[in-house]
Amino acid sequence: MKLSSVILTLGILLSLNYAALAEDKICFSPDTAGNMVVELERGRAKDSAYQLMEASNGELQKQLKIYESMLAEEKQKTGVYETTIKSYDSALTAQREICDRALKDAKPSLVKQLINNLGFIGLGALLMLLL
Repeated sequence: MKLSSVILTLGILLSLNYAALAEDKICFSPDTAGNMVVELERGRAKDSAYQLMEASNGELQKQLKIYESMLAEEKQKTGVYETTIKSYDSALTAQREICDRALKDAKPSLVKQLINNLGFIGLGALLMLLL
């Protein structure tokens, strides 16, 4: 915008100067006038490039908003996944405790095994004495 203001001001000054003299003469040397034309063309090219960059920036801002919303959704999903993993972990721990207790209850203790074996040995000895 600043460059276009400079160009516009330069154009107004040139037209005022030309109208004030009311002659068919240029007040600048041909080299200076040529440089001015070149600078005006550069200004137009830079202005069009600036407009293209603004349009591109708008598109990039839209993409950024889309990516930010996608990131928020992924963070929310991650939270749900973490909660699910914690619940599965606690369920697995509870299941492991139940299995350990069932396994412990299913194994006969050493004392029970000795009593049963001594009982069978005693019963066998008694039967042997009776026969």
